[in-house]
Amino acid sequence: MLKSEKASDEENSWLIAICPSCSKQIKAKKEILKSALSIACPYCQYSFNIEEKNPIEKSKPKYSKAEIQKEAPAKGLRKRKASKKKKIIGWDLEEDDADNENEIVTAIDSSGNKIRKLKRRYKTGNSQSKTYKKITGNALLLLTGGGILLIGTIFYKGISTITRDISSPNGINRIDFPNKISLKPISGFLTISEKEKCLSIISSFMATQDENKINELVVHPEITIPRILEGTYSPRNETYEGIRDDIKIQIAGKYVILLSVKIANELRSRTFAFEQTQESIKMNWEVSFGYQVMTVKDFIASKTEEPTEFRVSMRLSDYYAHYYGDESKWQCLEISYPNDQTFKTFAYVNRNSILGNKIVTQLTPTASPTLRLNTPKAKTLSAIVKLKYHKHSLEDNQVELVEIIQDHWY
Repeated sequence: MLKSEKASDEENSWLIAICPSCSKQIKAKKEILKSALSIACPYCQYSFNIEEKNPIEKSKPKYSKAEIQKEAPAKGLRKRKASKKKKIIGWDLEEDDADNENEIVTAIDSSGNKIRKLKRRYKTGNSQSKTYKKITGNALLLLTGGGILLIGTIFYKGISTITRDISSPNGINRIDFPNKISLKPISGFLTISEKEKCLSIISSFMATQDENKINELVVHPEITIPRILEGTYSPRNETYEGIRDDIKIQIAGKYVILLSVKIANELRSRTFAFEQTQESIKMNWEVSFGYQVMTVKDFIASKTEEPTEFRVSMRLSDYYAHYYGDESKWQCLEISYPNDQTFKTFAYVNRNSILGNKIVTQLTPTASPTLRLNTPKAKTLSAIVKLKYHKHSLEDNQVELVEIIQDHWY
C-alpha cells in the first residue's frame, strides 16, 4: 500500500502511496507524518493509514526531484516564504515542484566529508514589473534633469540681471534697484484740486515771459513756444475773474480738461484746454488761444486757392447762392473759428463724395426716441480741416471744404 521513494541521500522527503481503494498513486511529503498518520485519497476520498515500517523499495522515480526537504534553522522553526506552491500533497505527478526559496543542500568536499551549504534562489520579476521599473526610472531621470535645468536658468538670469545693473560713472561697482512708482489712474470726473491746478497754470502763464517756465506749463513746447513768441495769439492784457463752465472728456486716448473762464470787464469768455496725464496737467496753448497756421483775416483777404489748415466748428446750414446755388449737388456748412467770433464763413462739400456723405451723416440731427414732441437738436463738429477758395466764387464768405485732417482739435 505504501511505497518509499529511494533517494540518493537522506534529504529526499517524498513518499509514494497507493490507495487501497482505487489503486491510484498519490505523491505525499513525509512532513505529513509529523501531524497525522492517515491521508484521504483525492480521487475516491478513501482514508487510510500511512506506515513507513516496511517501505517498498523502488528506483528513483521521475518526480523524486520535485522538492527537497528544508531544514529548520538552529533557533527554531523557519517561516516559509509565500509561494504559489504551498501543497503538502502533490496531486499532479508531472509538475515541477521546484520553489524559489533558499535551500540547504548537502555536498561532499575534497576530503570526502559531507558539508551543508545554503543555496540561494532569487525570483525574477515578470515583464510588467520590469516595464514599470523602467518607466518609473526614466520619468525620475526626466524630472531630475528638468529641475536642474530650471535651477540653472534661474541662477544664470539672476547673475545676468545683477551684472547689467552693476555700473557706476565713478568706476565703483554698485547695484541700482529701480524705484517702482505706483501711479494712480486718472479720474473721469473733474475734481476741485484739478480745477485749482488749471487756474494756477493760467495765472503762471499770463504772468511770465520766461521760456523755461513756459516750457513747464504747455504741451509740446518745441512747437508751441516759437508760436507764442510771435505774439499774434497771445493776448497778455487779459484778466480772468471766474469759471463759467468746466468739463473733463476723453479724446483720442487723451484726458482733456476744458475750463471756460470769464474775461474781466468783458461779456465774453475764453475756453482754456488742458491735457492730463498720470504725471501732470499742462495747457494746450494752440487750442486755448485758437492758433491758426494762417489768420482767418488773411485767408479771406487773399482768397487763396491753396488748401489751408484751420481749426473750426461746423454745423449744417442752408445758405445756397451764386456758384454754390445747386442744393442737390452741394451741402452747406456754417463755419466758425475758436476764440474768433468776428469772422464767419460758409463751406461747401459735394454731397455725392465720400467726404460729403460722411459729414452729412455725422451732422444730421436725430430726434430723441423718448421726447417725440421736441425738435431734433443741431449737431456741431469740432475738427481740423483744410479750406480753399474756388476761382468762380463771387463772395468772400463762401469756401470749399477739401479735407478733414482730424475730427478734434488736439
